[in-house]
Amino acid sequence: MVSFARLPLMLLLVVLIATLTSIGADSDFSVSSTSTESVDSSTEHVSYVRQWTLTSTNTHNNGNDNDDDDSDDDSSDDGDDKIDSIKLQLPGRVFISYTSNLPSGVLGYVNVSGDSQSVVESVKVNSNDDDEELEVKYTSSSSSTGYLLTEIFLATSNIVDDVEIESTAEVVIEDGVVIASNTNKELQIKASDSSIVYVSSSAMSLQDLKLELSDSATLQLTTD
Repeated sequence: MVSFARLPLMLLLVVLIATLTSIGADSDFSVSSTSTESVDSSTEHVSYVRQWTLTSTNTHNNGNDNDDDDSDDDSSDDGDDKIDSIKLQLPGRVFISYTSNLPSGVLGYVNVSGDSQSVVESVKVNSNDDDEELEVKYTSSSSSTGYLLTEIFLATSNIVDDVEIESTAEVVIEDGVVIASNTNKELQIKASDSSIVYVSSSAMSLQDLKLELSDSATLQLTTD
């Protein structure tokens, strides 16, 4: 079984410059990654880093901040490049946040850091071409140990309406990520295994809110 300790909340931001190698599926967004980089970081447990770029496959959406999907008008949903569903199957600590001013066409980034190259390289990021889902999973079956931090940055605020966590991770979903004000949509969050999930959001006005827990998973939802 993979054993992971918690990482400090603040980590050094590392700029990765490398040739991108495409690993994306034929979906509304593609996934490309840098190679794993060895870094000389003063931040504890950060020895190896890797970044994935989530890119729009259609030109009509440039990845800019657009809150249309968080309104009562659902007409903008069809045909838009977006990441509105996230599935996590990995240990360690995970932060999901909204960030503005990403480059045109970029829907988000996934940054992974740790103290073991094998642990970092065991993380896989994929796009599900059926339902605009971002999948981040840990694939190693070996008895690896180490520290692991996964950071997911999304270009569009209040867009995610489905989160599924099947892992031992501690997951922090920051304010501005999940839908909050759309009476035509439901928000669903599922957590299993021994995951610990924290969700922050502005006041919610939704068609439905579904929170499903199984095994020893816990979830805390905080709204303004």
